[in-house]
Amino acid sequence: MQFLRAALTAIALGVALPAAAQDAAGPSVGHPLSPLCDLICGGTWQPDHPAYPDEIRTSMTYGWDSASQTIKGRIDRSGGIAGIRQIFDITYAYDPSNDSITSTSVFDDAASTRIEGQTNLTVTGKVMLSDTGFQTRFETTQTPGEVMITAVQFETPDIWVQRSEIVGNGQSTLGAELRYARNAE
Repeated sequence: MQFLRAALTAIALGVALPAAAQDAAGPSVGHPLSPLCDLICGGTWQPDHPAYPDEIRTSMTYGWDSASQTIKGRIDRSGGIAGIRQIFDITYAYDPSNDSITSTSVFDDAASTRIEGQTNLTVTGKVMLSDTGFQTRFETTQTPGEVMITAVQFETPDIWVQRSEIVGNGQSTLGAELRYARNAE
């Protein structure tokens, strides 16, 4: 009986694992998006500290989309005293014509709270990979000549540390450090 149970378990795992692995798999080794997906895909990224009153909490998820050969993500910011909710759909794509990776962020107007004065809801930037993270450069939509640089480093595979800076027109504004921990699903 033990042998039969072990054999059935092995057969079930043998059939189930390839499908599950295929669904969760990122791009193959050698694909330009593979190093980025290795860093960010899988689980849910959430602040690495307990929630505090009226905090706007951000959660992020990323996964490989084999149909489009891109990394698709979703950023959900919600909370605060006004109870806002902002949803952004993110796509990381490889452009072989200039050997570059781009990040496109699109505001999901239907699922989000609209904020007065919010204008351009789509932002595209260039992504540069490093050994310990990545950096994205976005042209700001409000002020010509300004660039927002977001640098992400990984202290461990499950700790994301992010700093942003807006530079241009002779000024620099450095944002606060944001820290996220990956929660396996």
